[in-house]
Amino acid sequence: MEIGEAVNNVAKRVLEQVPYVQSEEATKLAMINPFIREVLDYDTTDLTQVQPEFTADIGIKQGEKVDYALMHDGEPMILIEAKVTGTPLDKTEPSHLFRYFAALDTARFGIYTDGLRYLFYTDIDKPNLMDTKPFLVLDLNEVKPEVVEQVGRFVRTEFDAEAIRDSADGLKYVEALQKVIDREFHNPSDEFVRFLMSDVYEGPKTQRAVETFREYTENALKSFVEVNLRARLTAAFGGDVGKPKATASEAEKENGVTSTEVKAFLIIKALLHDVIEVGRLHLVDRESYSSILIDGSSRKLVCHLRLRDRPFAIDLLSMVDGKRLRRRARLQSVDDIYVHEPTLEARARHVLNTFG
Repeated sequence: MEIGEAVNNVAKRVLEQVPYVQSEEATKLAMINPFIREVLDYDTTDLTQVQPEFTADIGIKQGEKVDYALMHDGEPMILIEAKVTGTPLDKTEPSHLFRYFAALDTARFGIYTDGLRYLFYTDIDKPNLMDTKPFLVLDLNEVKPEVVEQVGRFVRTEFDAEAIRDSADGLKYVEALQKVIDREFHNPSDEFVRFLMSDVYEGPKTQRAVETFREYTENALKSFVEVNLRARLTAAFGGDVGKPKATASEAEKENGVTSTEVKAFLIIKALLHDVIEVGRLHLVDRESYSSILIDGSSRKLVCHLRLRDRPFAIDLLSMVDGKRLRRRARLQSVDDIYVHEPTLEARARHVLNTFG
């Protein structure tokens, strides 16, 4: 079974188990064991592959156990600490993992999980000392194709510790930077505002000046996105980019879709103009959402737009190991669709290659 299909199958099953999980043991039995067995391809009944309740004496800590050790060549390489489903992993510390990782020379990765979220750790910052922040997070509530691809590296038959370790630092820092950029875009910090002020403002950077420039910064960031989108619209449609506004009004009257959906549709047309003739893209009204189709065919689906109620979202489709995966991404505004350009382009190209 391909990794994408395996992850989605396990996700569907474990989500059905959540209402019945009331203990850590139940989490292991119903949630984590299937993941280890069906996604990572380790036989949970074979002690040469999986050691449950792995024990080692660590300093003054005698007989301490970590929930699982995944074995390679007779040595524990991946350590897993389990918590009962629903535990806020971001607010708790995987203390057993920290101690075992430092004590076991062969341990290369740690996984901290409640059966729904899997936080993957290694030693990027200091050798043989597990990082305090994960380099990869898999959330079975919202399966992301790019994360599934990385999880595939942990499949027993594909496992290459050095290759994973080499790519881990990039994954960790790119994800962290994306979060910082998103935060600064929607709520610029004092430090970020002062950084920008240093190039354009010669007066003293008092708090009052910072508050004034915070609004300027927000407007500048939004304007930057809008200018780039407008340039893409111009390239896609030619002529006056004001024309799509009239088209949006007409489309809303004719198709029953909302003006917000039409704006999103025009953005996606602009993003895909290098991939496909934009005239082949159609916005189709559904009962509670709208779909963007190529040639109006449901087989040629690009994405779903869910913009009629808050929170806004877009359903993105992608292929992982030959299987179609769907991911719902929340949007604070339709302009956030801009950041999903790579996924939309990849989906459009796949549809064209498959159906023409």
